[in-house]
Amino acid sequence: MQSLALTLLLGALLQDPAPAPVSQFPGFMGPGGTFTSRFDNSFNPAMAVAFDLVGTASESDDAAHNTIRLRTLEVDLASRIDPLGWAYAVIAFEDEGEASEVALEEGAMWFDDLGANFSLRGGKFLADFGKWNTVHLHDRAYAFMPGPAEEFFGGELNVSGLELHHWFGWGDVPVRWSLSMAPEFGGHAHDEDAPPEPGTEFGGEALGRSTPSSYLYTGRFTAQHDVGLHGFFQWGLNLLHTPSGLAAQADLDGDESVDAEYEAAQTTVGVDLTLRLPDPTNLTAHTAALELYLNSREAWDTAAAALADREAAGVWGYYERNFSPRWAAGLFGSWWQDAGTERGVEWFTGADAAASTAVYLTWNLSALNRLRLQVGPDALPDGETAWTAALQWTVILGNHSHPLEW
Repeated sequence: MQSLALTLLLGALLQDPAPAPVSQFPGFMGPGGTFTSRFDNSFNPAMAVAFDLVGTASESDDAAHNTIRLRTLEVDLASRIDPLGWAYAVIAFEDEGEASEVALEEGAMWFDDLGANFSLRGGKFLADFGKWNTVHLHDRAYAFMPGPAEEFFGGELNVSGLELHHWFGWGDVPVRWSLSMAPEFGGHAHDEDAPPEPGTEFGGEALGRSTPSSYLYTGRFTAQHDVGLHGFFQWGLNLLHTPSGLAAQADLDGDESVDAEYEAAQTTVGVDLTLRLPDPTNLTAHTAALELYLNSREAWDTAAAALADREAAGVWGYYERNFSPRWAAGLFGSWWQDAGTERGVEWFTGADAAASTAVYLTWNLSALNRLRLQVGPDALPDGETAWTAALQWTVILGNHSHPLEW
């Protein structure tokens, strides 16, 4: 009897131990809901790397318009933190000619389970302003940033702060709104030939100050309606305002140099419209999008020796026809006025107006490998027009997506 008991005891000791309860969120929460040690390798965030190679040939003699460069190498990381939220980071390595620049494009925490359909994002991120600002350039249907976004925001509108979201149903129509407050903000331009800000710097605190009056505030209200069996129509209303967050550069003695900077305001109202009509049977689709901006910015008026309001407008849009999962073609167009001058206020005319149009052809070799040829003219305020041809090659490795779909 003693030998039988000893045998049973040894057998129990030699068996594999019962598995410990596994947390729903391994890594930070660890087995059984406890924190992990530095030796725990169970935390595996989703990772992706995106290559955006662009070659351009232009009538312009500017070397930046006649080159081949790896415009951006983007590294994405994302992981669930706990049942309340998740975090992500987007790190970009950008070709600046003779050197490369490393920039944290986004690094934010998103608490998406706060109850009552509320969510909160905090950190550095692309602001929820318009339909397309949250979509990185290499994921868009065209090769270059729209001119109005470059002119009014300096590129993609990037902010550091807090952004509150809420969605609800309006009958059978999904509706979402957001409000944000950002002590730091600026525009992220991807191209070396991006136009400089004309007399007023957009981004950061004016004159080194950080007070609520120098913050940037944004708001968005959007709804999406079903069209047919598979399509949708989305519209959005957007508002941006900073009471004194810009720095207006002043030439006090007329020598064409900056002698002083003053705190300046900007208000931008935006409307965005998007229509998408897919055909799952034939694997084709039609997509059309339009964004309109009305901009008011304080800029230095040399004649009046004071800040003055400058009104400007801009509009851009595109249409794309997907012939199959592999092939698509489209039209792109944009028009905008100089944000800091009053040389011409007529729509689509005036000495301060510029425009850009293009046609493009996209070949999706696979879901992660894409080639695009884009050709079109750029009409500058000085009356010159230059044709530019661009070949864009985008390759994605890993799990790649952006946090805000609509």
